Amino acid sequence: TYARYAVETEGHIRAILRKRLETPHAFSLDVEREVRLYLPHVSAEDDLAADRLAISLQKKHPLYALDVRGLGESMPDDGGGDFFGSHRMDYMNNGYGLLLGQSYLGRRIHDTLSVIDLLRHEGARKVHLCGRGQGALIALFAAVLDGRIATVTLKNAPLSFHAWTQVPLVAWPHANFLSGALKHFDLPDFIRALGRKIRLVQPWGPDMKPLPPRALAAELKRTGLSRTLIKRA
Repeated sequence: TYARYAVETEGHIRAILRKRLETPHAFSLDVEREVRLYLPHVSAEDDLAADRLAISLQKKHPLYALDVRGLGESMPDDGGGDFFGSHRMDYMNNGYGLLLGQSYLGRRIHDTLSVIDLLRHEGARKVHLCGRGQGALIALFAAVLDGRIATVTLKNAPLSFHAWTQVPLVAWPHANFLSGALKHFDLPDFIRALGRKIRLVQPWGPDMKPLPPRALAAELKRTGLSRTLIKRA
């Protein structure tokens, strides 16, 4: 049994928070002192049912899973179809954001920080952040912006934006491209800034697939990241 909460993060935007319950009935948000917040690649419901890391966390800890705007249950109804298809709603929403001088990725990070604020307000004293794929990228930014995060686990995260510039095609949805970022920083800068708080699990390349051992070693060397950061799921 899952409890589901619609968190109004700004205006009419609702991020959907879910938690598996020990007892089948809940009419309030009862937050433990130490919690884990999980950000999925596309859908919290799917990851909690199929992803190895999410399933493991759910069995061992109080786990909250969040669908930020445009993902999972917060996804707009565009008639179905493949989320990763070209020029669908995710692409359009990100494009509108760019036209208005806004970052769609940034607003998803805002949703995450708002929910962390809510969990802390309701009693959490220690928050561990976990993300997979697109969720890993959001988790990385959120952990850098909020120093209260105890630890952050990134599964299937990209190791750098620079790597995306070195290939003819990138499989990651366009909303994950942070416009102008490489003028100022790259993802390894954030990973190093988090120090001992962070661990990486099975990083993905520009094709959204696990980096083969040789490619992983080359990317770690280029970015100056330590292999000790890479952990098993």
